[in-house]
Amino acid sequence: MKIRKIFFVSASALAVFFIIFSAFSHASTAGISWLSYEKGISLAEKEQKKLLIHFYTDWCASCKEMDEKTFKDPAVVAYINKNFIPVRVNPEKQRKIAQTFKVRGLPDTWFMSETKDAIGHQAGFISAEDMMHLLKWINSGSYKSMSLKNYMKNP
Repeated sequence: MKIRKIFFVSASALAVFFIIFSAFSHASTAGISWLSYEKGISLAEKEQKKLLIHFYTDWCASCKEMDEKTFKDPAVVAYINKNFIPVRVNPEKQRKIAQTFKVRGLPDTWFMSETKDAIGHQAGFISAEDMMHLLKWINSGSYKSMSLKNYMKNP
C-alpha cells in the first residue's frame, strides 16, 4: 500500500512537471509573429503601432545569427510582439520593396512610425541587448528628442 502511494505521488509530480515544461517550451518557441510587408503595413495603420521591417536572405550568415540569437531571445520576442508590427522581407523575392528602402547589405532592420514614416534603420547584425535598447528608444518616442547614445546613458 505504501509503495502504491509513493508511486502515485511520484507519477503525479512527474505529470505536473511535463505539463509545466511543455507549456514553457511552447511559449519560448512561439517566436516573433512575422508578417508579410503588405499585411504589416495595413495592420500598423489599423493598430496604430510602429513597424519593424527586417530584410534578410536564407544564405546570409549574419541574418541566420540574428534569427538564432536576437530573434529567439525571450525578452526581444515578447517586446516586439507586444509593441511593434514585425515584418520580414526577403529582397531576393521582393526586390521592389528592398529598392524602396535602398537596402544595400544584409541584414538590414528598419523602423517606421504608425503613419509609415521612416524612423531609421540599423544595418548588420544586432545583438539581443542592443535590439532591446533600440526597441525601447523607438517605442518610447525618445528618438524624436535624443540620440540613442544619450538615451543609453539614462534610459
